[in-house]
Amino acid sequence: MPTKKKLSMKSKITSFLISTLLVSCATQEEIDRRELLKKLSIEMQGQQKIVKGLLLATQRIERSLGTVSGKIEENEYQETISLEATVNEIKQQIAKIEEFQTLSSGKITKNQEDLEKLAKLGNEQKRYISKVSKELKSINSEVDIEKASSAVTLANAIKLYQHKKYDIALEQFQEILRDPKRFSLKSTDTPRIYHNLGIIYFIRKDYQNSQVYLSKLFTEFPENGLNSSGLYHLGLSFKRLKNKEMMKQTLNLLTEKFPKSRYTKKAKKLL
Repeated sequence: MPTKKKLSMKSKITSFLISTLLVSCATQEEIDRRELLKKLSIEMQGQQKIVKGLLLATQRIERSLGTVSGKIEENEYQETISLEATVNEIKQQIAKIEEFQTLSSGKITKNQEDLEKLAKLGNEQKRYISKVSKELKSINSEVDIEKASSAVTLANAIKLYQHKKYDIALEQFQEILRDPKRFSLKSTDTPRIYHNLGIIYFIRKDYQNSQVYLSKLFTEFPENGLNSSGLYHLGLSFKRLKNKEMMKQTLNLLTEKFPKSRYTKKAKKLL
């Protein structure tokens, strides 16, 4: 019987200890759980603060962007207005320039018309002056010819020859040759008289007399420059008299003696 009581007591104590142990274990787990929850709460609060901070920073950035965007739009607007003003100003300047060019063009056209009128008037005056001058020269020439015809001198004979008054010139040249001392002829005067007489006879188609004086010019004064004209007309006189052989000889002599003469170019066309 006592043994049974002892066993019952032990059993109760054991049960109490086990219950106590179980209660103690549950309490420790609860403490750990609470600590964990506390830590998680603290971390969540920290994260919330971080998130809140990020939100605030984002809001500030958005406000800043809005301000900058507004300034950019304002600047763009101002630049657009400034550009439009500049374009308008340039257009006005171009319009003024075009107006000036139009006015200038009109003035230039009018000036050109005036200049053309003046030029036309000037040309008319020139023609009138030229006509009057020719008439005066003709009058003076006639006076000179009359004077030259009235007196026999070498100068008058040459003047008559130059004015194609060949008949009177021929008479004076022949009279001068008949009395060279009277007219005080120089050594350079005789070849000119021979040449002019030869040309006068050639123009009168008196080719034989032309050959006489043109031949004397070459034989007596072979180096005289008048021989370029003399030999050419001498060759032509042979051609007119149908003497082709003498024509060739005379013209060949011309090209040999006076290669640079303008009569030599003419002679080559006949050879």
